[in-house]
Amino acid sequence: MPHKALSNSSVPQKIKIPAIQHAVKVVQTRLASFCASQTPVDDTHVEILFKEIKLSVEKIKRQIHDKGLTRERLTTGDSNAYRWLNFLCIRENLTNHIASLSAVTQQAFVLTSPPHSLPGSRRPSVSIRFYSTTYLYKATHRQGQVKILINEAFIGAPAALLAGMVYLMLKDRDPKKLAAIRNYARQPAFTQNYESLYSRRSHIKPPGGGHYHLLDIFERVNNQYFDGKIPPPRLGWSSRRSRSKFGHYQMETDTIVVNRALDAPHIPEYVVDFVMYHELLHKQIGVKHQNGRRQVHTIVFRTAEKQFKFYKEALSFIENFIQTS
Repeated sequence: MPHKALSNSSVPQKIKIPAIQHAVKVVQTRLASFCASQTPVDDTHVEILFKEIKLSVEKIKRQIHDKGLTRERLTTGDSNAYRWLNFLCIRENLTNHIASLSAVTQQAFVLTSPPHSLPGSRRPSVSIRFYSTTYLYKATHRQGQVKILINEAFIGAPAALLAGMVYLMLKDRDPKKLAAIRNYARQPAFTQNYESLYSRRSHIKPPGGGHYHLLDIFERVNNQYFDGKIPPPRLGWSSRRSRSKFGHYQMETDTIVVNRALDAPHIPEYVVDFVMYHELLHKQIGVKHQNGRRQVHTIVFRTAEKQFKFYKEALSFIENFIQTS
């Protein structure tokens, strides 16, 4: 539930370290070359790459230290890339990454070959990457080229599920395959990988706060506005206070995070209830895709949001909170 933030000249400038993105490009190129071959990947080559990734991470860590920086000072892109490189410093993750990338690469080859392709049609150039991203998956089609990006948390997923994902991006929309992917994204195998990738950035505190307990808030709002039919998501307070973002629903992990600044006695109960209601609407209504754009605050959403009993009072308090914080 973001709101426009006030300007703050005291916010430290984000720093970009070119070596991070360079390391990612090198690793992605090596991974793609491994999986382009129809033969199994040699364990010796995997071990060499594993050592190279760990060496790159150590060099980057020294650069961050020598510049007197912390990870929080990195740009969003560099922070994302650095987390991904650290994730692959676990041998099992690298092995699963290579196996999954090989599986989807092979499936893409099959789907763009006869008899799956149209007679006389030219085979598109398909490139596939697993990476740390907010998307579950994404495909870009342009001038005979298809670039596919799959969330890194899907590594190690069943081959049939990965094949279905490639089918969705290269062929037709299939509701059953799509439902299977979304269901898998709520399973421990996915959420554990996802949280490993994002734990340093989006670590959350337990739902029991100093003044409010989010489970109590959820149950009250769920019963009053949703007839108690919304399954409980994972709940937690943010690790940091924010002046501009009061709540967030993460679909991939079915998690609602509420700004810890609201866990205080001077914050009215109806304000915390409203934030919970807003995020539960995201869980219930979901995301709409139109003309290639992702829409979350649709007309349907805004209409439902106004059904909150203290809608105007909650918005007024939040706006005032922003101005006086």
